[in-house]
Amino acid sequence: MGKTFDNGMICASEQSVVIEQEVYDDLKEKFINRGVHFVYGEDREKLAKFMRKDNKINPDVVGKSAIEIARKAGIYMGTMPDGTVILGTEEERFAIGENYPFSHEKLSPI
Repeated sequence: MGKTFDNGMICASEQSVVIEQEVYDDLKEKFINRGVHFVYGEDREKLAKFMRKDNKINPDVVGKSAIEIARKAGIYMGTMPDGTVILGTEEERFAIGENYPFSHEKLSPI
């Protein structure tokens, strides 16, 4: 989980993970146990809007902690564990391009 080093500032850190269905549940559980907090629904939309500004990386996410980004994005903190180090979400297949903000470079622990 290279995104936890320097809060994802290094552009060589993982931007996404492709997981085979056979190991999906097990790997997702491991991510959660290592501090990944998955966001869905309204919180996911808030994060998507906050992380991009003028079709570029929002400078307010660059190098910030997952918890700081979540607060600034207005994500509900009531279910977020204190040890959260990465904000994760699930995406549909082939969700790449302009209309998919999570497919862009993030320079943050998203």
